[in-house]
Amino acid sequence: MKWENAAKGLDINGSPLTGTNAISPASQASIANQLPAVYDLITGAAEGRTLDGTHKYRANFFGVLELPGEWIKGLSAGGGANLYGRRQIGNQPNQAYNYVYNEASYTASGFLAYKFKLRHKPVSVQLNVENLMDWNRPVCSSTTIYQKDTASPLATYRNAYNYVAPRNFVLTMNSTFDGRADSGGAATNCRSVRPVQRSAGGASAPP
Repeated sequence: MKWENAAKGLDINGSPLTGTNAISPASQASIANQLPAVYDLITGAAEGRTLDGTHKYRANFFGVLELPGEWIKGLSAGGGANLYGRRQIGNQPNQAYNYVYNEASYTASGFLAYKFKLRHKPVSVQLNVENLMDWNRPVCSSTTIYQKDTASPLATYRNAYNYVAPRNFVLTMNSTFDGRADSGGAATNCRSVRPVQRSAGGASAPP
């Protein structure tokens, strides 16, 4: 069926659909908007074609540094990044191998941590920073086909974008409570004690 037929409520032969088969103007507009996407999907299927969603490259790295010295003992820092190359999200109309890509992106993160003891209990405090560089550009994930009118050529546009969460800070504090005594760290040993009965002579004797 031709694009203009579907948009104008015509059948495959170009005759108006009537009665229960008639298409309302709203439905005609919806069909006109949806059919190009189906067309793009069909024309994008070709032997040897790279799958949509494929990145040019991807790389992840992260490192941790424990700072030396007595006065900063227990202090550590770390950071890393997730790198995403351009991602294939579609192709030009009728050109299965003329790919459309989104923009390359990245997210970075870091942390600063300090470990110490409080009343013989291990305590750790850590500050995490997500999206350290506050990357805020839109990331497109698909394309759509648009045709201004029947005399205009089909055109592909980037569509369906999202944003990375803005820079945020998370402060956490952890400690361990294992039921051990504060002095020396030895475990407290509690036993039940039975009452003692006294004999007639006054000496203590177990029951």
